[in-house]
Amino acid sequence: MKRTVLAFVVAGAFGAAAVGCGGSSSSDAGHDGAAGNGGRGGGAGGPAGRGGSSGTMGLGGTTGGGSAGTSGAAGTAGTTGTAGTAGTGTTGRGGTSGSGATCDGSAPCGGDLVGTWNFVSLCVNEAVIREGFTIQDCPEATITNVGGTQTGSITFTATEYAVAASLSLSYTLTLPDYCLNGVTCDYFGGGLTQSASIQSASCAGDATCVCQIVTTPSLSAESGTYTTSGSTVNVMPTGRTPDSASYCVESDRLHILDVETITSMGAMTMRTRTDRVAQRQ
Repeated sequence: MKRTVLAFVVAGAFGAAAVGCGGSSSSDAGHDGAAGNGGRGGGAGGPAGRGGSSGTMGLGGTTGGGSAGTSGAAGTAGTTGTAGTAGTGTTGRGGTSGSGATCDGSAPCGGDLVGTWNFVSLCVNEAVIREGFTIQDCPEATITNVGGTQTGSITFTATEYAVAASLSLSYTLTLPDYCLNGVTCDYFGGGLTQSASIQSASCAGDATCVCQIVTTPSLSAESGTYTTSGSTVNVMPTGRTPDSASYCVESDRLHILDVETITSMGAMTMRTRTDRVAQRQ
């Protein structure tokens, strides 16, 4: 089912820009898809699959510190005593960095939506993107440093809403040279830019090819009616399928949250896939 603009699933937009190893260009924003088939020349591949669990933030290392040295005793007949030996300590090791943004800063809380809100930031849960990302015949390919930029605004009256927004994603694609089917990393990057869904791509490396990729901004707009129930906003866009999203109004900030429930070993947890943040005008 195609998601509305309000409850936009970024994994779908990312799918339009996911890269295959040597397949033909393939894109369909808003839909998950299979990776591109292998071919000669390193073209763009198919969309990314849905993501999985978020990375865990690393814990900071313990700062080393020795005990202070004992001051020397005062010498006899007014002679200053010898200073004590300074204590020694081992400097703690830094914690492991977390695996990208988790978007767990805000939880659904509801609130008053009436007003006009300008989009100011977009958090994309990197683990969601990475979890299902695969390139056919190149399982070692990875996606990191996923970020998003969103502009535009959304307006709510007592019963209606209207939204117009532009969204672009950036990420790093890393893959070994054997996935390039004989072409150079630089040539591979040039092929990526032939896809309409890729705004820019810069690739470099020999044994490992690393590409910095930015997707072409996608423009979207819709309007319709809406209702709220607790921390859920239900939208009925004109000419489209009804949808819903979690939300939270915190002072002058609106968080539109794409939240999913994950069941593992019989335990259910909530995970935020995306957090679209807007500032009240």
